[in-house]
Amino acid sequence: IIEPLQSRCAKFRFEPLSDESQRGRLEYIAKCEGVKMANGAMEALLGTSNGDLRSAINTLQMVSSCLSNDEAITVEEILEASGSVPLEVSAKLMNGLKDISPGKNAWSTLVDLCDVLVLREGYNCMQLVEQIVMRVAEDSQLSDMQKAKMLRWLAAEDYRLRSGCDERIGLINLSVQLRDILLHPGKEDRGVRPEDAYLCG
Repeated sequence: IIEPLQSRCAKFRFEPLSDESQRGRLEYIAKCEGVKMANGAMEALLGTSNGDLRSAINTLQMVSSCLSNDEAITVEEILEASGSVPLEVSAKLMNGLKDISPGKNAWSTLVDLCDVLVLREGYNCMQLVEQIVMRVAEDSQLSDMQKAKMLRWLAAEDYRLRSGCDERIGLINLSVQLRDILLHPGKEDRGVRPEDAYLCG
């Protein structure tokens, strides 16, 4: 907005709502509508909304409309309706990268892992990258150097995905680099910078 218009405008900044603020309203709506929620479903709903109460209400409405009155909403149904990537997907991907045996079939195995586990399911790759960031940061088995290298690649991949790069190419490229760091923790960088690994387009 140009400055002459800015000077005539009032700025309102809306911060994400806290979980407790959302919880009270969502519990009230669920009670009024007769919606039952299984253990952990409310926490899943809060976690997928990212502080957006309207998003949480829409997800609650979507799931409840598909169930009968005596059925309780489950965590799995919340995650599926919100399009969230299940946490076990990032765990399976990281464990799968470690288990790929070196050899001529390593490349095809890695590509199949990415295709079957993530891409064919239609999961959001940006959300997956965010989950891997948290998993790497909290992994006590990784050295500080491994974490630093991985987080650098993850940050670069996050930027490329937000810039519109191809998700399949990005995920496969990222997986190759993460596997290399996992299997060769003391290996020096080969001169390829994460930000130059491939071009967007």
